[in-house]
Amino acid sequence: MKMLTALLVAVALLSPAFAQKSAVQGTYPRPKPQFVAPAITPILLHTGKPVTQNDKQQLLTSVIKTYSAKIPAKNFKGWTAAVSAAPTVLTPDNMSVNGVAYGVAQLPLEVNHGDSDISFLPQSALSYRGLVSSLYFGITVQANTAYMIIPKVFFTSNDVQYPQFTLLGDFGGSLPAQTFTGSMGSNEFAYAFVSSNTGAVAVEMFSPNSAWMFLSCEIIATPLN
Repeated sequence: MKMLTALLVAVALLSPAFAQKSAVQGTYPRPKPQFVAPAITPILLHTGKPVTQNDKQQLLTSVIKTYSAKIPAKNFKGWTAAVSAAPTVLTPDNMSVNGVAYGVAQLPLEVNHGDSDISFLPQSALSYRGLVSSLYFGITVQANTAYMIIPKVFFTSNDVQYPQFTLLGDFGGSLPAQTFTGSMGSNEFAYAFVSSNTGAVAVEMFSPNSAWMFLSCEIIATPLN
């Protein structure tokens, strides 16, 4: 056994190919931008139906109007912008797009890459321990840019008639939580804000009363200059 161990060590030292295959590539953990708070309270849109392109355009108009009311008039140029028809999309199979966003599952119920399934427990199942089963996105942001995320989730609790869903706009910071009541099965909604700084905005989401699955999330950035 000692002879075999010595032989393997010698091969690793003498063979560049062996050493390269054993080396870990990349930077771990990957550096993340500094978190910043949105410039306005994010606006939540949930109609009970799939989010249309017209819904997205109206929501973009609303966040621009809200943001423009908070900045000096001399800096407002009367922005008009169209929503991109080609958003970035995160899925259970692709939870990170470099320079755009990444997802983090906290205490998920199940992560099954074979079935493209990331599912979560209701908050009620863990609240007695002060824990939350949640998903959050770290969204890379630039100054004076509007951002819109359109998540699609699936509520799975058979004993819950009115599933609820909560979003926090800066990962437990000063902005208020927003909650809507959905329906069992698939639900789609939109959440929009404007950033006045460069960095990352964290959006956390969880259900207070129902188990749920993450299906997808569109991310759209619209510069306001």
